[in-house]
Amino acid sequence: MNLKKITRASPVVWSKNNFSPLNAEQISFYKENGFIKLKNIIDQQSINEILNRVMELYNTNGENVVSELQEETIRQIFEIHNEPTLKDFYQHDYVLKAVKQILDDQVYIYQSKINYKKAFTGKSFNFHTDYITWHNVDGMPEPRAINIDICVTEQSFYNGALMVVPKSHLYYVPAENEQPKDQKFNFKDNLQTQDYDTPKTEIFKKLIETYGIEYIALKPGDILLFDPNLIHGSSNNISPYDRIKLMFSYNSVTNKPKKSVRPNYMANHNIEEVF
Repeated sequence: MNLKKITRASPVVWSKNNFSPLNAEQISFYKENGFIKLKNIIDQQSINEILNRVMELYNTNGENVVSELQEETIRQIFEIHNEPTLKDFYQHDYVLKAVKQILDDQVYIYQSKINYKKAFTGKSFNFHTDYITWHNVDGMPEPRAINIDICVTEQSFYNGALMVVPKSHLYYVPAENEQPKDQKFNFKDNLQTQDYDTPKTEIFKKLIETYGIEYIALKPGDILLFDPNLIHGSSNNISPYDRIKLMFSYNSVTNKPKKSVRPNYMANHNIEEVF
């Protein structure tokens, strides 16, 4: 498999010679690897506030709540940027400055969610890239977007920490089985079954053989910035500790998808708040 044939054309870092708040070394690392981990960005009091609100939301039910397959355990809660108590975190000064530094444009929340892996029962997320779905199903023109993970509880090897394939963001990897671009398709069920949008096996193997897989261990208050075209996934939570994180996806205002068939809570169709 010749990886040159699927090399990414779009920039990873859109700004030039802007080294604040991320310094030149950090920007270079993100550009080369597709992610960067930043320690102690959110203070412990704020983490406690997040955790309290997450526990309250865990007992709710609605269209934006996804449970584990054939279980009542919650897997994901979408559209959390509409939660007043979580507003300060997706509008966090450092986070927004870093996002705009990389994307070099005004941004808006494209997707937001809590990823919750309950102790012992939290299930895996198959390896995938977000951009496969955002581009093929939603119609996002370019990967001029970024994901921010806010670590709420410790993320370790044992409780299903994120795994990434470094440098995989530099290639456009086609899906083995693409999600249908059809409003009648049950996109919510697919978040449980994960039958679609995994990377083609031959290419995926080649990327792993070339670049390996890295576990992203995080402590509460750490954040992870990663490119939406980066291949990532996570294993089951086999530990007695819950794994909880907030995830905010920011998109450039000039990169709005042309026509998304997914529900608004999965792919924000409305640019109401611009930063």
